[in-house]
Amino acid sequence: MKRRSLTEPSRFAARLAPLFVLLFLSAPVAVLGADDRRLDENGEVRLDSVWIPLLTGDSVWVDSSMVDSVVHADSLQWEKRRNSVELARVPPGIHPSYVGSWEQIRTTAKWNHKLAVAYRVSDVIVVADTSSLETQTSSTTDRSRTTRIDRGGVNYLMPGGVRFSLNFKRQLDTDRPAGELKNIDERGLTFVTALQRKPWEGAELSMSGGGTLSRRDKTDEKPSSTLGMTTRLEQRTGLSGRGSVNFEYKIGSGMKLKSSARLVSGRTRIETSGNTIETSVVDGNRNDSREARVSFNMRRYDFARVAYSSGLEKVVTSFANVAGSGVEETTDKRFRNSVRVEGELTKRLKYEGSVRFNKAQRRYAIDAGKSSDRLELSSDLTLRYKLPSRIRSVIQLERSRVEDTYFPDPGDPDRTGRTERGQVAVNLSRSAWASTNLAGAASILMTRRVLADSTQDKDDLSRRLTFSLDHKPKGKNFSGEATISVDEAQTVNIHSSRSGNNQTRQTWALTPAITYNPTAVVSLRSAYNLRLVYVFNDANSSRNTMNRIRELRSTGRWSMTSRSTLSSTYRFKVDEKGRFEEEGSTRRFLRDGETSTQKLSLNLRFEPGWNLKLRSGQSIEVTKRYDIGEKKELLDSTSRMQILNQVDWSRDLPKSSTFRLTAKQIQNAQIPVFKSTGSLGKVTRKIEWEVRTSLNIKL
Repeated sequence: MKRRSLTEPSRFAARLAPLFVLLFLSAPVAVLGADDRRLDENGEVRLDSVWIPLLTGDSVWVDSSMVDSVVHADSLQWEKRRNSVELARVPPGIHPSYVGSWEQIRTTAKWNHKLAVAYRVSDVIVVADTSSLETQTSSTTDRSRTTRIDRGGVNYLMPGGVRFSLNFKRQLDTDRPAGELKNIDERGLTFVTALQRKPWEGAELSMSGGGTLSRRDKTDEKPSSTLGMTTRLEQRTGLSGRGSVNFEYKIGSGMKLKSSARLVSGRTRIETSGNTIETSVVDGNRNDSREARVSFNMRRYDFARVAYSSGLEKVVTSFANVAGSGVEETTDKRFRNSVRVEGELTKRLKYEGSVRFNKAQRRYAIDAGKSSDRLELSSDLTLRYKLPSRIRSVIQLERSRVEDTYFPDPGDPDRTGRTERGQVAVNLSRSAWASTNLAGAASILMTRRVLADSTQDKDDLSRRLTFSLDHKPKGKNFSGEATISVDEAQTVNIHSSRSGNNQTRQTWALTPAITYNPTAVVSLRSAYNLRLVYVFNDANSSRNTMNRIRELRSTGRWSMTSRSTLSSTYRFKVDEKGRFEEEGSTRRFLRDGETSTQKLSLNLRFEPGWNLKLRSGQSIEVTKRYDIGEKKELLDSTSRMQILNQVDWSRDLPKSSTFRLTAKQIQNAQIPVFKSTGSLGKVTRKIEWEVRTSLNIKL
């Protein structure tokens, strides 16, 4: 499309007029909703929270202890995205759309309205605006909640491949529990500038920078017996800036070099007031992060494809100290280094392996006793070898070592220690016949923990053995599979004071299944599951426990016509619990309790046409609990019945618009019987409705 000239002042001003009106009428808005679950022991919002500007253009309030994980997750997300200078693909003209929905789930009703407008002012300017309103009420809890969100923005593609974006958002949350009022008003304004160039052949350079202004006002009103109503006000204002540079260069054939750097800085001010508390101001919350990464990939040779990456990151976070001893500051430094090699040595042998070295450091300015260091070294190797007689083998080796160093204050416990982990796994598979596959796997995992407090040292050893068979003959109407596995997990506490907790856990599992299709419209399947769990206590055999689970599940499906389907499911499960004692080489099993469950369900689906779908189903479930002492005695029995009726209907409207309706009725009944007392519990019946509608209009 030919770019229009910007030298015609009258036409250019006319195209920008809607943009100026939109920005003039719209207030600055917040970037993301805050998490109000960070409460202290008094039920108040903690002040040691930090406003984190994310690289993706949003921001969020997080607890100071979560800054590290949030920044790391944001960095991973940032790696998946590229700074694009392209405009949204919006055709010329104004394009409004509306989405409305209503749903009634039991006693809760919800309305949702969303109106969006996209307007392409010219070939280089696109304006977008979105407004949504959601209202939710509950008749049982006497509570209502309303959320109003307004978004708007403009994208301007400037000469030279530079994109400028200005976006705003406002979110107003009003929550009215019984007799209370909670109101949160968030406003924010974000701008981003991005540049993407190809300085020479094979090289790509992208740069971006931006900033965010935000404000969040929260009001809490609660009834009081003395003041009538208590009011708490909290105002948070934030300012952040960010920038990034990404460079990618293809070095000849099969080699690529990547490097990136980013800088993020944010400041937060928190002011709290109310009619029952004194006004307080926290003005020291901030977050500064810097990161640099480089990676190199070489895939020129099939026998050795190498990938190397390295990264260095520093994050400085300041927040109000909970103990009231000033503004705390944490400094995190992380260094990551990894090398991965894979290749094909012969037609039968392939390999892949990696080595990783990570180092992390965290320092506290005030609570120095919380400072820590971590050193991590890990490696893995996988060999894939094709043996004769159609046997495939996979051998995996893993080794890791993690050292944690803490600097506790005098008198505090020292959690310094190291964790060593090693694993060996072997997998074999063979096509015995044209329709039968055999597979086996074995693995051993060893974990050792050595701590400064030697009483906490322990070793964990896990062993697993699995064998499976899969038989699917071609041209036949039946198939079957079976799996048997044995797991053993052993825990050994090194210190004698805790050796009484040493135990071994064994799990045996058998799961055969068969599928039979007597006709093209009938399908039957039955599966059996047997699971045995034994826990051995090394010091006291009277503490040994056992758990045995037997389950049979059968399903059937009959396509009566092209529009109707009848299906059924039967499930029978027995769960036994008890203990066993060892006397020499013999074991004596003692069952303590048993729970049996039977459930039968039928479902009918019918599609008469006209985008109409009908469903009706019924299920009956009986649960019995037994106490097993000198004799087996029924404790109680519960019978449950459910009837489900559902209607789905959709209609396509002009201009790619749609209307959808889903209505569901659920009837539940429960009859408890207490056999030990001979009493009949109260029969409960309940009828519940769920209705959902949605209207989507695009112009």
